[in-house]
Amino acid sequence: MRKKKSGSIAYETAWGPNEYTPEGNLHDYEYTDELAKITVPTLITSGTDDLCTPYVAKTMKDHIENSRWELFENCGHMPFVQKTDEYIDLLTKWLKNKK
Repeated sequence: MRKKKSGSIAYETAWGPNEYTPEGNLHDYEYTDELAKITVPTLITSGTDDLCTPYVAKTMKDHIENSRWELFENCGHMPFVQKTDEYIDLLTKWLKNKK
């Protein structure tokens, strides 16, 4: 399990000891059906090394109409930090296409 740098109380209240076996307040939370309510163009990004698996991002992509999903190779949860140049290039092109 990764060490929490801050927000430990909020994290454990929500998830419990970890997000893989949720025991906290969010243990029964299911948002998938709510995704269809998103009506604006949506760019979903994730990394192959993200602890939030590509399956989660694909689920979002499958349920949000007018969305695009980009999976960054050798990247964790924050491609905007770990792959900044690639991320900015992707975001710039995506935004220009939305005018």
